[in-house]
Amino acid sequence: MKKPFVIAWIGFFILLVSGLSYAAEPSVIGVWSVPGIKDSEKNKEKWQLEIYEKDGAIEGKYVKLSTLPQDAVCKTCKKEREGQPLLGMVIVYDTKRQAKNVYKGKVYDVENGKSYSCTISLRKPDVLEVEACILFICSSHYWTRLK
Repeated sequence: MKKPFVIAWIGFFILLVSGLSYAAEPSVIGVWSVPGIKDSEKNKEKWQLEIYEKDGAIEGKYVKLSTLPQDAVCKTCKKEREGQPLLGMVIVYDTKRQAKNVYKGKVYDVENGKSYSCTISLRKPDVLEVEACILFICSSHYWTRLK
């Protein structure tokens, strides 16, 4: 009588653990620490960006400005972004999923007012690679997930 009970508990435990590992699968969705790209800013958080799902794609918006006042506006932005608050501004947009945790789309650089083609890839559970390209010139940047 004891043996079937133990086997049932082992089976239940295996199902529970496999369900938890599936639920905890890494994703690009989350809040990311974004370092500056200039030499004086490298390895220092410049802002925090939230990547979220919208209409089957992903978008990213600023949720914290680490080196600017929280009410800062975009002075270099063009068109509809000009003079808009940076906090809450969507800068990752027009994305399409290419593979599991890999998206292609656009990223807007508020420091120069330009949009770039980008590929966003989850390299490790807590490391996101954002490769921004204009024509054939590309630059990779690495963002760190915030817990």
